[in-house]
Amino acid sequence: MEVHHSHKNHGKKNWKEHITEFFMLFLAVSLGFLAENYREHQIEMHRGEIYLSELVTDLKNDSTSLENLTFLIQNQKDAADAVYAMYKNKNWENHINELYFYYAIISLRTNWEPNDATWEQAINSGTLRYLNNDTLVKKLKAYYFHIKNMKNRENRILTMMDNYFEYYRQNHFVSPSITGNKDFIGVLDIIYKSKRPEMPVFTAQQKILNIDKFDFETFVNMIARLQGTRNLDLNSLISKCIDMNKELLQIFE
Repeated sequence: MEVHHSHKNHGKKNWKEHITEFFMLFLAVSLGFLAENYREHQIEMHRGEIYLSELVTDLKNDSTSLENLTFLIQNQKDAADAVYAMYKNKNWENHINELYFYYAIISLRTNWEPNDATWEQAINSGTLRYLNNDTLVKKLKAYYFHIKNMKNRENRILTMMDNYFEYYRQNHFVSPSITGNKDFIGVLDIIYKSKRPEMPVFTAQQKILNIDKFDFETFVNMIARLQGTRNLDLNSLISKCIDMNKELLQIFE
C-alpha cells in the first residue's frame, strides 16, 4: 500500500528575497552599464587628445607655411619695385643681368596647401564633439573657412602667373636650366630656406631673346597687375590667416 506524502514548498522564497534578488540584478546591470559608459568615455577622451594633438600640429605647420609664403611675397614685391625703378629710369637695357635676377624672383611659384586633413576628418567623423568648447569650434570653423578661400585665391595667382609669364618664358628669357647658370640657384632659397638671395655675380652676360620684340612697358604692366593682386591677398587674406592661426595656437597653449 502506497503512502502519499503531502508536498511542502520548502524552497519557496518570501517577498524579501525576491526584492533582494531584483535589486542585486538591477545593480549588476547598472554597474555594467556605467562601466561600459566609462570605458567609452575614456576611449573618446583618448581620441579627443589624439585629435587635438594632430590639430595643433596642423596649425603649427600652417604657421610655418604662411610665414614662408609671406617671405616669398615680400621678396617678390622688392624685386618688382626694382623693375619699376628700371622702367622709371629708362635704363633697363643696361641692366639685363639684374632684370633676369628680378624676373627669376617674381616668377617663382609655390603651390601653397593648408594643413587641413585633421579638420576634414573631424568634420566627416563627428570628432568635433570631443572639443566640448563652442567658442573654440566657432573659431576653428572660421579659420578653416578662411584658409579655404585663401587657397582658392592662391590658385588664381598661379593661373595669372601661367598666363602672364609663359609668353616671356617662351620668347624672351633663356631658362637657367638650359644655360646651366648656377647663379640662379640662390633664388630658390626664398622657397626652400626662407633666405633672401643676394644679387648674383653672373658668369656670363645674359641676353633677352628677340629683344626687338620685347615690349618692356607691357612687361612692367604685367608685373604691376600681378603684384597688385598679390599685395591685396597679403593684406586682406594672408595676414588675417596668420592672426587667426596665432590666436588658435594661444588657446591651445
